[in-house]
Order: sequence, then C-alpha cells, then structure tokens
Amino acid sequence: MKLLKYVRVTVMASALVMGATALPAQETNEVEQLKRQLQQMRDDFERTQREQRQQIDSLTQKLDAVLKSQQADAEKKKLEADLAKQPAQTPSAAPPVALPAPAWSPASPIRVGSGGTYADLSMVATFAVGGSTANDIEGGTQLGGHDPHQNGFTVQGVELNLQGAVDPYFRANANIAFLLDQSGETGVELEEAWMETVSLPWN
Repeated sequence: MKLLKYVRVTVMASALVMGATALPAQETNEVEQLKRQLQQMRDDFERTQREQRQQIDSLTQKLDAVLKSQQADAEKKKLEADLAKQPAQTPSAAPPVALPAPAWSPASPIRVGSGGTYADLSMVATFAVGGSTANDIEGGTQLGGHDPHQNGFTVQGVELNLQGAVDPYFRANANIAFLLDQSGETGVELEEAWMETVSLPWN
C-alpha cells in the first residue's frame, strides 16, 4: 500500500515537472513562428513595392515616348502647313562672295578706313654705322648726305609716308622726313607731295 502511494506521488511529480518544462518550450516555438510570419510578410510587402515601382517606371517611360512622338508629329504637320501657305519663290541669284582680305604683315602699311575713304600710313627709318681713324669726321666718312657723321651707330632719320583718298577722283601722297643734322639737332622737312587721279569724270 505504501509502495503504491509512493509510485503515485512520483508519477504526479514527474508529470508536473514535464508540464512545467513543456510550457516554456511551447511559448518559444510560438514566438519563433510569429517572427517568421512577420518577416515573411515584410519580404512580400517589399517585393510587391519593387514590382509596382518597376511597373510605374515602365509606364512613365512609355508615356514620355508617346508624348514626344505626338509632339514631333504635330511640329512636322505645322511646318508642312506653313510651307504650303507660302507662295513659290523663284531662286534668287547667289549673293556676291566677298574675297578674303590679304593677310597683314609688318611690312604692309596701316590702313585707316575702307572703301572709297581710307588713309595708308607707313614709316621708314634710316640707320647707319661708320667708323674712321680720325677723331673728327666732320663732313662724313664719305661724300653724301646720308653718310654717318660720327663713329659708331647712328639714327639718321625717320620718314613718314601718308597716302589717302581725297575724293572719288583723286588720291594724295606725302613723304615727311624727321632728320638729324651733324650737330645732333632734329629737323622736319616735307620731302615730296603729289596728287594723282584714279578716275576722270565722263570717262
């Protein structure tokens, strides 16, 4: 009898221990299952969002392409209508081709103005180098107005040339010289000036 009571008590204690152990395990399994379900729903929601975003982008691109095509067709039709309204024009003579101006070089005169009214400016400088064994070479190393009057390098003069149109029939020329004399003084003189005709009235 005592043995039977002992067995019953042992069985009941074991059952209580097993029930208490199974309860946390059951709760843990339920939490994990809920977490998996939540993660699955999140993944499905994000996948659905991506698919819808791709569909929206694709439809937007198709709509833009259709609108551009319609706009191009409308512009083409408008251009054709405008061309149809214009009267037929006979081809006009080609405009005269302007010849390119020659390239300027430092030796070319400077031109002020163009066409029938202009002025060309140019300048020429004269330099000389001479030497003599005599201390005083007054009168030049040789006879001549442009011979150096001193040993070494000298600037003998600068000549300014002016040429320009006076009117449709005449143009004028002038040469003005800036000279250095034997004593080193500067002088200005008009070397030459003249006018010439470029055309005459009544041919």
